[in-house]
Amino acid sequence: MWDFTLPARISVDYGRDAKADLEEIDGEIMDPAETVEARGRGSYEDFLLRFYRNMALKQKVRRQVEQETGETLSDAPPAPVPAGGGGFGASSGGGGGESGGGEETE
Repeated sequence: MWDFTLPARISVDYGRDAKADLEEIDGEIMDPAETVEARGRGSYEDFLLRFYRNMALKQKVRRQVEQETGETLSDAPPAPVPAGGGGFGASSGGGGGESGGGEETE
C-alpha cells in the first residue's frame, strides 16, 4: 500500500534546527517520530526498520570478518575519512607534525 510522505521542511540553518530538535526531544516537548517525519524521511516505523536492519547487518558482517581473520573487532565505527580522502599534508609531508607524525621518528 502506498503512503504519502511530506517533503522535508525547509531551513536556512539545518544544524541549528537539528540541535533545537534534539533539545525538544530531550525535554519531551517533541517525540523522535516528529523529527524523522519533519525531515521527509518517511514514517517513523520505516526509519526504525532501516535502523535495526542496519544494526543487524553490521553485527553479521563483524562476526563474519572475525571468523575469517581470527581477530576480535571493536563495535565502535571507524573514524571518518576527511573530505578528499587523504590525510592532511600528505603530499608535502609538512602538515602532519602536530598530529604526532614527528614523534614517531625521534
